[in-house]
Formats: sequence, C-alpha cells, structure tokens
Amino acid sequence: MTSPVSSQTIQQMSFDQLQKRLHERKEKIVVVNFWATWCGPCVEELPNFEKLNEKYSSQKVKVILVNLDFNSAVKSSVEPFVKNKNLKSEVWHITDTDPNKWINKADSSWSGAIPVTMIFNASHKKIFFREEQLTFEELEKVILTYLK
Repeated sequence: MTSPVSSQTIQQMSFDQLQKRLHERKEKIVVVNFWATWCGPCVEELPNFEKLNEKYSSQKVKVILVNLDFNSAVKSSVEPFVKNKNLKSEVWHITDTDPNKWINKADSSWSGAIPVTMIFNASHKKIFFREEQLTFEELEKVILTYLK
C-alpha cells in the first residue's frame, strides 16, 4: 500500500520479500531500479525514472525504486532525500545487510555495482538488465517495445 506523495513511505523488506512482491504485481511492465543516495550516477538518473513513471503509469507501467543505503540511514538520509526530491515512484528498501547473499538471485551477471535497472513483463519474466546509468530515451525504448 502506497502513501500519498506528501508522506511517501519507504517500504522496508528483505530481498526474498521483494521478489515475492514483484511476482504479485499486475502491471504489464515493472521497472525496478536499484540505487543509493550516495551514488552519484544513481541520483542523476532518478529523474528519468520519475518521468517514465509519470508518462506511462496509465499504460500499466510501474516504476519501483529500490534503495540500497545502510538500514541505519533510512530515517536520517533516505526519507529526507525522497521527500526533497519529491519522488512519486514507489520506494522500497532492502533490509538484508549482506548483498552477496541476494545479488546473484537478482541476476547472475550483476557485479554488485549500482545503478542497476531490471525490467519485468506481465509474466514476471526479466526482459532487461543493465548495470549502468540510463537515459530516459533508453528506458522509453525498452518500454515501448513491450507495450506494443
């Protein structure tokens, strides 16, 4: 359950819970971006995801921003960041403290670097994986291929 933007709630969960929640989604396309407040390229590309969310949400495209800051930074850094940036996409935070235990579950080619974007279709199949900063045009191209 999401909260109104003015009081955006960061949903905290384990990676296993995240996977389960992703498989419960009903949208045609789910865009998942892994990011952190301390990651310059992550912060630079966030507006691209917000624009994608705004432009395509009526076409059953969902953007989920998965935060990877330390658990201890959620209240002090992540929540103020989300509020200051006025993020409207859902923001989830992975509470697992050892990413080496779940990164390969997410994608076996993931080195652990961020930003990372994964896109899933309505059948929950991963249709896109990229371990680098993306432009809006790159994101939109993938989305439009699968919306047809």
